[in-house]
Amino acid sequence: VDQRYVLERWSKKVKRNHTNISSSYNEPVLDETTQRYNGALSRCFEACQVGSKSEGRERLCIAVWTEFSASCNNMKKKRKSR
Repeated sequence: VDQRYVLERWSKKVKRNHTNISSSYNEPVLDETTQRYNGALSRCFEACQVGSKSEGRERLCIAVWTEFSASCNNMKKKRKSR
């Protein structure tokens, strides 16, 4: 099989983000990743609610998120370089 024709979403090695989303028709699987996801999601909703109260809070929320994203990307690069 020519690898350039195999899309990432068809690969067995693909990481799916949607697996942490709970649904009403599945048994809740509360492994550590799902628990972290649910905790982070509720904090993100809180931040969005607070950030929507004023332009200043929105700018602060965006600045913190940008810094967080950059830190995560740096951590990922450091792990890959090992």
